[in-house]
Amino acid sequence: MSGANDPYDPKQVAALSAEAHLASQAAQDKQDAPLIDKGRKLLASNECARCHRFYDAGKAGAAPDLTGYGSVSYTHLTLPTNYPV
Repeated sequence: MSGANDPYDPKQVAALSAEAHLASQAAQDKQDAPLIDKGRKLLASNECARCHRFYDAGKAGAAPDLTGYGSVSYTHLTLPTNYPV
């Protein structure tokens, strides 16, 4: 299975990985830009946005907001305040 219903679709994985904006993967993100763009379009599609928010697509609620997924600010917002870092 591939596409919006498949959380392991390479396009979606690349897009979510790129949301972290890690300096160590900047060159790979640049190389994968077309794949990342396709994945971002999938994440913003009605299928994903039905439950997730991704930038301006979808509503926050039933599932986590995927904007900035994996970034430092996202991690700080989602970890419990007593989580050892």
